Amino acid sequence: MKHGLLKKALEIIIMFSLLLIQRVAIINNINIPVASIIVGIFCFIEFGSIVENYISMGNKLPEKIMKWFKVAKDKIKK
Repeated sequence: MKHGLLKKALEIIIMFSLLLIQRVAIINNINIPVASIIVGIFCFIEFGSIVENYISMGNKLPEKIMKWFKVAKDKIKK
């Protein structure tokens, strides 16, 4: 449990740092959307975690959603 909490705290610190770096770059007229992409991936991973917990509690999702979720998860891991 401590490991998971530490991991989430580090992810938030990394996202904050990327957003800060991106803000400084924008002030200097350099447009780098890297932080936005990282935050989007983080949101998708958290959504996946919620779905995994939902399934582990014994609930079922429609087969079509499960297939989409599996394909997306495989692509992120590669």
